[in-house]
Amino acid sequence: TARTWGDPAVIYWEVVDGNGDPTGESGYVEIDEPGIVEITDSRGTALTFEISEGSLVAGNTLRINTDDDGTADPLELAITGTANCIDDTYEFKVISGGSLPDNEEDIVIEWSSGTASGTVVVEGSDDADVPVYVVVDGMALQFSGGTLVEGDVFYVTTDTTGRPLDADDDGIGSAATLSDWHWTMGSFADEFNRSAGGITATVSDNNTLVFDTNEDYCAVDNIRFSNAGGISEENTIITVLNYTALETTAEDLQFTRTNGTWTIANDPTGGTLQIIPQGGDDNGFMVDLDGDGLGDIQISFDTAVSGDGTIRMDLSSTDSSDFSFAFAGDGDGDSGLAAALGLNTFLPAPMPGPSG
Repeated sequence: TARTWGDPAVIYWEVVDGNGDPTGESGYVEIDEPGIVEITDSRGTALTFEISEGSLVAGNTLRINTDDDGTADPLELAITGTANCIDDTYEFKVISGGSLPDNEEDIVIEWSSGTASGTVVVEGSDDADVPVYVVVDGMALQFSGGTLVEGDVFYVTTDTTGRPLDADDDGIGSAATLSDWHWTMGSFADEFNRSAGGITATVSDNNTLVFDTNEDYCAVDNIRFSNAGGISEENTIITVLNYTALETTAEDLQFTRTNGTWTIANDPTGGTLQIIPQGGDDNGFMVDLDGDGLGDIQISFDTAVSGDGTIRMDLSSTDSSDFSFAFAGDGDGDSGLAAALGLNTFLPAPMPGPSG
C-alpha cells in the first residue's frame, strides 16, 4: 500500500504465502526519487524493483508472485483476436496454478463475462522458450511466462469491437493483473478510513462495501496558538493525514517550540505520540499518533517560524449522532468521490494470495 503522506512516499510491504496468509515478514520502504528500490527482510534483500517518475496514490496495491526459487515471476500475457462480448469485462480466476509456459501440471482457469462463462486448461510447453496459448470466447491468450497461484485473478476489458482496451505499443492486447497498481475493496476501504473523519468503510463477507459512523472518532478542535514568531492561526496549516489514528481523547495537547526544537506535552498515550522528524523544524512537522512511524497530522507554516511558542489543541470524543453521510446520485450530480480517490483503476474482486 502506497501512502503519500508527503515527501518521500512510504510503501508498506508484506509477504504472504500461497493461501494469502501473512508469513510475518513486513516493513516499510521510502520512495523519494525514481530508481531501484530494495525490500529487505530478515534474510537480507528479498526483492528489488525499479520505479519510474509518477504519482503513488495512497491505497493503491501491488501484488508480485514468485516462482519456486523465490524469484519475482510476473505474468507475460498477450491477447489477440476479437471477443464475442463487446463493451464487457472478462474475469479470469486461477483454479490450479503453476509456472508458465513449461508448467508440468495443467493450469486450470475459470472465466466469465457479462453473458458467458467457462473453463480453460493451459497445458505446458516442452520448451521454456515456446509460449502456450488457449482460445477463450474468440480471443487467443498467449502465455510466455509467469507464475500463477490458486485464486489469482486478472481481467480483460473489451471495446466496442471486442478487442482488449489494454494494449502495448504494438497494439497487442493485454490484461489487468494483480501485479499492476490498482484499487481493491480492501485498499479502498483502508484509504477511505484514513481520509474521512467520523465515517468508516468495511468490506463484508460477500464483498460489499459497508459505510457507517465511527463511534471512536475524536475530532481535532479548540486549537490555540501562542501568536509569536509566526506560530499563529494566520501562518499555520493543520492537516489530518490519517483519520483512523484519531481515536484517543486528549485535553490541552501541546506542541512546544523551545530553542528551535518541537516537543510534545500532555501526551495522553504516555509516549506513543512522536514528532516526525524528531524535533521538527522551522517549516513544520508531522505527528505520529498511533506509533507506526508515519505522520497522522501535519502541521506546516506558510512562513518559517522563529523563537519559542506553542500550539495547543484538544482531541474530543464525538457521538455517532454527530455525523451523517450521503453520496450524490445521477440525479443530484457527481460527488467526485471516484475521481478523487483514483477509482478509474478500481478492481472490485477480492484479493487472492500470491506465493510471495
